[in-house]
Amino acid sequence: MIKYLILSSVLVLSMFFGKNVCETKKQTNVTYLSGIDISKYQGNIDWSSIDTTKVKFVFIKSSEGSSHKDRMFRKNLNGALSRKIRTSAYHRFSISSSGTQQFKNYSEIVPVLKGMLPPSIDLLNLSVCPEERKVHVIRELKVFTDLLKKRYGKSPIFYLNGKIQYDFIKDNFNDNTFWLLKHGNSEPYIFQNQENQFWQHSTTGRIKGINGNVDMNYFKGTVQDLQNL
Repeated sequence: MIKYLILSSVLVLSMFFGKNVCETKKQTNVTYLSGIDISKYQGNIDWSSIDTTKVKFVFIKSSEGSSHKDRMFRKNLNGALSRKIRTSAYHRFSISSSGTQQFKNYSEIVPVLKGMLPPSIDLLNLSVCPEERKVHVIRELKVFTDLLKKRYGKSPIFYLNGKIQYDFIKDNFNDNTFWLLKHGNSEPYIFQNQENQFWQHSTTGRIKGINGNVDMNYFKGTVQDLQNL
């Protein structure tokens, strides 16, 4: 009985807080597609050299907060689209700007294009959100996501870790795809029974056409699943 209670506690903690206490290796009986995420820090990318058999999707940083725009976004977007790589433009969410202001910033640089993946929101700044501002920040995030869905026709993808998902997302948002931060070869526990999710597993990938390291990701699903997002 004691062993059973201990094991049950471990499972609950790993599910809710994204700990490494209960992980599975990347499963061999499901499909994983490889992709990357990039920003100005990758410099000038030689898109003609990108191997599209290995890079099936790309997250491209577009903007941050209420005013910052990534100076390489348009060039990267055009390069990815020229290679017919499925693309999502991602915005780093600020806990100090309104959802309306952040939507305005995003929509000024990200066009409405057929065939794009849903917009993406980097939510890692929520990890430093003071408890007394939590309700306010969730409200502004809802404003932002609603505006994105109205303009781009799709619920945005959330880039987060397990704790942010538990603290901010699970009781407040219902139809968003996750792009989970979890480095290593072990699949995130919350993915065990879910497909059509993204997983950033490394920051030290190397890809022909990109100088230096690049973040590497998996999509758990088929090419058709990716097309359907």
